[in-house]
Amino acid sequence: YRCLGRFQESVKTLEGARALFPHNRAVEVFLAMACHNLGQYERSAEILLRTLAETSADPSIQRYRRAILTYAPCLGDVWDQG
Repeated sequence: YRCLGRFQESVKTLEGARALFPHNRAVEVFLAMACHNLGQYERSAEILLRTLAETSADPSIQRYRRAILTYAPCLGDVWDQG
């Protein structure tokens, strides 16, 4: 659906796949792409960042895993400096 420009249907299908196959990380990545196509940029980035933090074996990613997972759902937030 996504490649055909049917983004809403793509998201609906991928959310169903996510429910059926919660450990399939490829579904997450395709869902992020479909969300991006719908202009859901923060949701898309959150899905990708969570997937990266939870699956990467890269030591530098793992070093910051907790921070990545903390910031992923609130990328638009600005933290109080006072």
